[in-house]
Amino acid sequence: MSDGYPTAAQKEALRLLCHHDGLDTERLAGTLAWRLEAQGFIAQAGDTWTATPAGAARRDR
Repeated sequence: MSDGYPTAAQKEALRLLCHHDGLDTERLAGTLAWRLEAQGFIAQAGDTWTATPAGAARRDR
């Protein structure tokens, strides 16, 4: 968190946790990865994830 304010990813994690009884670490990270993939910001390459050009462009915004 930055100066007590959650980042967009932290807000998303909090939103997910508030709407579920609980998520284990793997499922929570998987849900965040799924959302980034759905937005076209990351792509899966085998067992790893990589940023797409769109994701790399959004990194510093």
